[in-house]
Amino acid sequence: PPSKKLLGKKWMVENYSKADGVVTIELGPEGHKCTVYIACCYEATLVINGKCNGVVLDASQKCQVVFDTCIASFEVVNCKSVKVQCKGTCPSIAIDKTDGILTYLSKETLPVTSFLTSKSSDMQVSFPDDKGDMVEAPVPEQFRHTAALVGGKPVLSTDVSDLYTH
Repeated sequence: PPSKKLLGKKWMVENYSKADGVVTIELGPEGHKCTVYIACCYEATLVINGKCNGVVLDASQKCQVVFDTCIASFEVVNCKSVKVQCKGTCPSIAIDKTDGILTYLSKETLPVTSFLTSKSSDMQVSFPDDKGDMVEAPVPEQFRHTAALVGGKPVLSTDVSDLYTH
């Protein structure tokens, strides 16, 4: 059954679906010390109000997560076809073993957010341009590596595949 509970400093949100409507997590004044763990949701819409330390979205499909601000990171693991929206700031977004993710970034977080990805595909990021219109760009999943000896030491260089330069 669907469950949303605070265990110490960790919100556990599990087993929600579209039929449950919008699931809201209100963090309150001590929210910046809390992490939010969302797992096993299907077609759910989750809204996290307030500043939190971090968020993990795990083993979920076709979900949307909207959050204000994360101090550390937002992690997406073992998911399919998810959407994530940052309304405030988030310094790091980690995507692991996920197929299909669209991340919306606010103008405020754009200069500070970095992505760390592994074993994932179909990743897109959307953010406002200079005029305030949303633009979308793919997050590369294919790279070209070259090896060389520089001063007698092995050096490996990595570039984004030519697929993403057109």
